[in-house]
Amino acid sequence: MKRIKPALFHVFIFVFALVISGYAFAGQPRTAFINAAVYTMNPKAPHAQAVVIEGNRIIYVGDTKTAKKIVDQNTRVFDLKGKMLLPGFIESHMHPSIGGLLAGVGQLDQSGTKEQYLAGVKKAVDERKCEPMITLMGFTPEMFGPDGPTAKDLDVVESEKPVMIIDNDGHSMWVNTAALKMAGVTKDTPDPLPGGHYYKRDRDGNPTGWCIEPMTYAPFIAKMDISPEDINKGNDQFFPVLSSFGITTVFDAASPMEELSFKAYADLERKDKLPFRVFGCHSIANPALLPTAVDDLSRLKKEYDSRLFKVNVMKVVYDGTLDAKSCAMFDDFANDKGNKGFELIPPQMLNDFVRKCDDAGFNIHIHAIGNRAISDVLGAYENLKKAKGLTPTRKTICHVQFFMPDTVERLKALGDVTAQTTPLWMIRDDVTEPAVGKTAYEMQALFNSLDKAGVRVTFGSDFPASTGIKGLNPFNEIEVGHTRRDLGKKDSNFLPPADERLPIDTLLRGYTINGAYQLGMEKDIGSIEVGKLADLIVLEKNLFKQKNSDIHNNQVLLTVMDGNIVYDAMKDKKAHKKSNK
Repeated sequence: MKRIKPALFHVFIFVFALVISGYAFAGQPRTAFINAAVYTMNPKAPHAQAVVIEGNRIIYVGDTKTAKKIVDQNTRVFDLKGKMLLPGFIESHMHPSIGGLLAGVGQLDQSGTKEQYLAGVKKAVDERKCEPMITLMGFTPEMFGPDGPTAKDLDVVESEKPVMIIDNDGHSMWVNTAALKMAGVTKDTPDPLPGGHYYKRDRDGNPTGWCIEPMTYAPFIAKMDISPEDINKGNDQFFPVLSSFGITTVFDAASPMEELSFKAYADLERKDKLPFRVFGCHSIANPALLPTAVDDLSRLKKEYDSRLFKVNVMKVVYDGTLDAKSCAMFDDFANDKGNKGFELIPPQMLNDFVRKCDDAGFNIHIHAIGNRAISDVLGAYENLKKAKGLTPTRKTICHVQFFMPDTVERLKALGDVTAQTTPLWMIRDDVTEPAVGKTAYEMQALFNSLDKAGVRVTFGSDFPASTGIKGLNPFNEIEVGHTRRDLGKKDSNFLPPADERLPIDTLLRGYTINGAYQLGMEKDIGSIEVGKLADLIVLEKNLFKQKNSDIHNNQVLLTVMDGNIVYDAMKDKKAHKKSNK
């Protein structure tokens, strides 16, 4: 018997595998990436030189020589000349529908004194005098002292037209008297969730103009008469930014206009204008909503679930935020004695609700920042595991800022709970230690310990709650997660402990294959493997060869989502052309 030459044998095996897998010779357009530094996120074959896609699926991962043998004269070939090729970034927690609405919103400069800031507010308001109501973004409550900003402060700037200013992390809003009147928010207006989502009030019970947590925004949003078309006008501006950052999948972690956002996504997909995959959720922050929550999510899934827009996550906001001193802690806030924060939902209700969501087959994503909140959420997941063992739903705890000594071991023992956070928050600041004390301050975001313990970790921007576009850029997030220092400041003090700095490989897994697992999509996205969907990005620089303080200067040159190029900044247009073969 005549022996087949090794090279031909490998090609034969490759083609045979394609045929039996159903991905070859389907008559769809092919694209090849050759001479690349491919980092696949597949632990069995982490590196490659070439990738070939047909339609929206990957049909080959391997060496350039073999890739050239399977392209034809109609194949579009990208010679990457050593550039890094990765799976598309997966944003595991952000609010893109809010980002679309805020695309045209003025961003305020908060540097300088309070007087300089207010002068900037006046300038921004004057520039928008033609608008019936004025919305801006950018303030820190601390600038105004313990009682926060007031309508009177804003009335000095504008007293006739409604003005609404959203804070840096999206968890509070500052309004003037005209806005309060427009929305009908008065002394008699009940707080949506007393102690949790509430209107700051004076001694007589009158709202001061500081609206704390998003449920308080509802009366103002209702007066804006927002439509899905309005949302998509902003999305047309905002979504290309996501593609330019290499983001091909997002988890939309809630919007105050939930169903309007769903309709906007559905409209974009019908028009073939949705440039990334979206996973939507039904969000709960009030125990009064628990009885119907699973049925409500079931209805939303039935009505809106599609190929690119999936609706299968129950989001639970369990505690508040550090800024509002409302995250649930075991100890009093150091600068607010008697206040330990709070849970928005009683722990036993959370236990029962987690079980109910799991029984219905829905993935669960729970917001927990304070160490007591994190402990309660882990307890709910532990009770579920004790009752049912490991189940196929995906369970996530997000933010996970303040750890207890047993947090890592409890997450490790659970085995199937993903820990999600925003690396850009892993820096020193002037607010956190005075608020929580030294011990809690040095127990923040111990995500390298989680990764070493085998816990899946994922990363996302929480945009717009992460300093806007700065936080949305994954390279900024990766650099800070890797250094625990301010961007580009290699000599700045890092956030302790030093051994919690995350390796680049861990950060990339968190932005790719682990993100896919969180969403229940690891069989289709998150790594570069034959048969998976073609979500790919080309980087200007190799992340493993960059200086730590230079990672934020990297950029995406090409983004492919579902086999389609949705962003192209390749400088050498000759780098992609039809094969001459």
